Amino acid sequence: MPVKISIIIPTYKRHASLERTLTSIAQYKPADSEIIIVDQSPDSKKQSQTLCKQFPFVRYIHLSKPSLPNARNTGIINSSGSIILFLDDDTTAHPDCFNEHLAAHARNGIFAVAGRIKQMNKNVSWAETHTVASIDSQTGETTGNFDLDYDGDILYATGGHMSIKRNVFKNAGLFNTFFIGNALFEDIEFSLRIRKRGYPVYYNPKAIISHYPDNKGGCHESNNTLYLLERLHNHILFYTMHLNVIPSKECFIYIKNLMEYISRKENNSHSIFKFCLCLLFIFKAYVNAGISFLYNPKLSG
Repeated sequence: MPVKISIIIPTYKRHASLERTLTSIAQYKPADSEIIIVDQSPDSKKQSQTLCKQFPFVRYIHLSKPSLPNARNTGIINSSGSIILFLDDDTTAHPDCFNEHLAAHARNGIFAVAGRIKQMNKNVSWAETHTVASIDSQTGETTGNFDLDYDGDILYATGGHMSIKRNVFKNAGLFNTFFIGNALFEDIEFSLRIRKRGYPVYYNPKAIISHYPDNKGGCHESNNTLYLLERLHNHILFYTMHLNVIPSKECFIYIKNLMEYISRKENNSHSIFKFCLCLLFIFKAYVNAGISFLYNPKLSG
């Protein structure tokens, strides 16, 4: 009996990019698969009418409030596949991508698969490392290079290209919706959480997608100050949940430098208002970390 795969694509204000993504999926998707679009754009209902005519195999879900973790969870809850594959809305799949995910999951002990991502914009590149994914235990800074030939277990997957067995969500929980903004760290937190529960993350370099960074919509929608504040919040939330409740000296320096950068004015003085906003977002991160330890919704059924 063939294994059913559910392909979930959260999207936000990227209609042209999404159309390119769906065109590639239409060519290579397995026969027994479902494709679910979770659109958080203001005009999502209007856009769905166009896309569903062009791609009749798509199921379209509308969300009124942008939140990437919530969009992922909504897709999971409304899916039926035993394997759930997440793709970003500005990517295209290579011919063997989906079959490689299925082949990896067919092996014993494979519960989560991170795929390869080729950057197609010369101004965007992975870090020059020999490790697919790493985390600085002192600062919580993460470094990824998901375009290596390495094959095996890694620290975390990136949400733009990863597949998870359905049972993992039943046993380890869904994505943490206390991560704010459109993205940032929720996929890494999820990866570390499932690894702690005995589900390793496996990197398969033969499952390949191409990434065409779109500077509109998605995670780029926030203005620079808000984006950095959300990043500060999510960094502290992730650090507190998985590394240490009390920041190390190195982490304090990292936070201090980021706060100074966020609050700096053009004349190199600092905005008291923005500095206070940083403190507010840090406080909110600690509150959300405490709630997250107590509240971890799991997939039912």
